[in-house]
Amino acid sequence: DVEETKKMIGNSKTLQGNMDPCALYLSEEQIRVKTKEMLDTFGYHRHIANLGHGLYPDTEKSKVKCFVDAVKEFGVRK
Repeated sequence: DVEETKKMIGNSKTLQGNMDPCALYLSEEQIRVKTKEMLDTFGYHRHIANLGHGLYPDTEKSKVKCFVDAVKEFGVRK
């Protein structure tokens, strides 16, 4: 649970993750939605957007690019 973890570690630590790599089998629109949901969960807390673990060998490069592009689009906090 991201909220519980943020409470435990405070604001001095950075969290990483937490997109399920299986999400990259979804459509590009669904990947964008899932990525935004993940980023919204972390909010303004220090966060490195990443997958929960590595890529599967058959993951399409276009889906990885979609994830990275969505992180760049939705991850900018002003």
